[in-house]
Amino acid sequence: MIRSQIVQPGQSVHAATKAGIVQLLKTATAEFSKNGVSVNAIAPDIIETPLTAQISNNEPRYRAYEEKTALRRWVKTSEMARPAVFLASDSSSYITGTVLYVDGDWTAIDGASDHQAHNPV
Repeated sequence: MIRSQIVQPGQSVHAATKAGIVQLLKTATAEFSKNGVSVNAIAPDIIETPLTAQISNNEPRYRAYEEKTALRRWVKTSEMARPAVFLASDSSSYITGTVLYVDGDWTAIDGASDHQAHNPV
């Protein structure tokens, strides 16, 4: 879902679908919140899964994506569970219509660290 905020060339359809998901979330919030239903989303950066194997199996590409985050690493699948548990808990009872970016600061720095600003991939 980070592509709803930042894009790269060649990703117009992907970015448009992610932006559409954000608007669907907001519409669902407007429609269902009166019934006590919270609607939120979690927006990760790149996660090492079978779907990203084409990237993670290519060392230069893997490192390039790794360095796009301020934390200089890929998010772990286990790190995605905690935000989901939080949003499902009473601790988030007043949170709705929100996209929670769990992206290692990717969207804040636009996927470009200081290193990349001088050495683009």
